[in-house]
Formats: sequence, C-alpha cells, structure tokens
Amino acid sequence: MTYELSPAELEHFSSRGYVQPFDVLDDEELVRIRPTFEKILSNDLKSPIYDRTTHRDWHLYYKNLLTMVYRAQVIDRLKSLLGENLLVWRSSIFHKAPGDGRLAWHQSSLFAGEEYGIFKPALLPPEEYEVYTDLFNVSVWIALDDVTEANGAMEFAPGTHYRQFPVRRVPFADSVFGKVAKDTFTRAGDTARLAELAERFACETIFDPEAEGVEVVPITMNAGQAVIFTDRVMHGSLPNVTTDERRLAINFRVTIPQVEVYPHRKDGDFVDGNDHSIEKHACVMLNGEDRFGKNIYFN
Repeated sequence: MTYELSPAELEHFSSRGYVQPFDVLDDEELVRIRPTFEKILSNDLKSPIYDRTTHRDWHLYYKNLLTMVYRAQVIDRLKSLLGENLLVWRSSIFHKAPGDGRLAWHQSSLFAGEEYGIFKPALLPPEEYEVYTDLFNVSVWIALDDVTEANGAMEFAPGTHYRQFPVRRVPFADSVFGKVAKDTFTRAGDTARLAELAERFACETIFDPEAEGVEVVPITMNAGQAVIFTDRVMHGSLPNVTTDERRLAINFRVTIPQVEVYPHRKDGDFVDGNDHSIEKHACVMLNGEDRFGKNIYFN
C-alpha cells in the first residue's frame, strides 16, 4: 500500500503550507511508545545528549522514538514533498501541561536561534535554493494525546509560508518562546537556566492574522495522528488553561542530503543558536542515500 500524496493533497500543501492530519500509530503502538515519554518527563527533560534541560533530540538517546517516523504512512508522504532521500536532523517534545499558556505566532526557515536573538543557521541549503520558495525542510508533528482546542491545539495561518514576516527585538522573558521556557524550566526546576535566559533578548515575529486578512485554522487531532507542515508557515498553539489534561506531542524535522546541518560545525564551532553543544549530535538517514557527504550520521 502506498501513502503518496495525491495531486489535491500536494496542492493543499503548496497553497496552505501543511498536510491534513493522518493516522500513524494505533492504540497498541501508543501503549508501547508512551513509557519512553514518561521516562523523559519524569527526568525533567534532562538530556544526556546535551547535558541540560531540553526538549530536543531525545531520539538520539531513545532510539525507539524513531520507529514513529520509520513507517510508510510518514515516509511516502515525505517522499512526495522532498523526494527519495530524507534525513531526520532534529526532534522536539512538546509537553503542554494544564495551566501552560499559548505559543504565539512564529515561523522558521533556517532554525538560526531567532528565539534567543541569535542568527546562527542550523541549516545551509545549496546556493541556488531560495529560502522562501524551494522546499528543503518539513516537520512531522505526532500527537501522543488527543489534541483539542481546549488543551492547546496547534494553529496555522495558511498561505503565510512564502514570505518572511518582520521581527522585533524584545526581552527574552517577554517573548514568544520566553513564556514557554518559563513553563518548561519552572516545571523542571532549572532555575539557573531561567536566570541565564532572563538576561537575554529575543526576536519576536510581528504578525496579526486579522490585519493580514488570513484565516486561522486550529488543528485538532486524535492521539496517534500526525500533521506535516513547513515551519515557514505561521504557526502557534492555543493555551491549556481550562482543562486538567496534558497535551503531549513530538515532532521530527526532516531535510534532504543537499542541505548541510549545523554548517558552523566544520569550523570547529560546536555551539548552536540555542546554546546547545552539538558535539554528540548526528543526523539519521530516514530513506534513500546521501551522495553529498555534508553531514554526520548516527546510522
């Protein structure tokens, strides 16, 4: 059975920036994978890969997380968008606990640490690529719990992925990601990291969907479903302040071998735009092969 995107689905992605939710994990598979997430959360997101509290790249430590994307439902759709050769270069766990606020509108193309007021791109596409025209990176966002508007569904602003919106410089604590960081690091008890970040500034996107005349689409999902989107489309998430349910999800960011991941690494710079030491980081080949030799692989 193939799960390639139909012409209508490809047109939907091209015009709106995302693929509609689809089934990935059944109930039995969810039961098998959830204990790994419980271990991560019970350890307060303290990563042995980065030696700090972080939601990033737990698939490099718990390899079974990769089974979530190593399946035809995901790979066939990704091949329709990016081609035969695919690699995972980052994952992120999104734990929105009861009481956590909204994640305001944002977009990203090169993952340069904009949320920290830094510009150190994590991705370097070939020179001939246009950053806001050529597609070279997408996110696969997989729900581990049912996702509702009440417990913090993601929102998309369709059609906003073909241009970069302006940003302003604000104190980190007042920024989009600063408010999320406060929830995360307070829950983890990492007061030192919060104090460090409080001294920083961040770049925050200036975007008002009503003023721009674009619609806002909340993405509700069943546990085990996934959505694929380009991070260039304006997206955010609703707050979880009226329920006693968590909203847990993981995303896998997927690119192609023509793209160099963490290009500053070849110059001996092993700190990325989010202050993570990437010495233990590696990409994972998801499908096909790498004939370019630009990246370091776990497998």
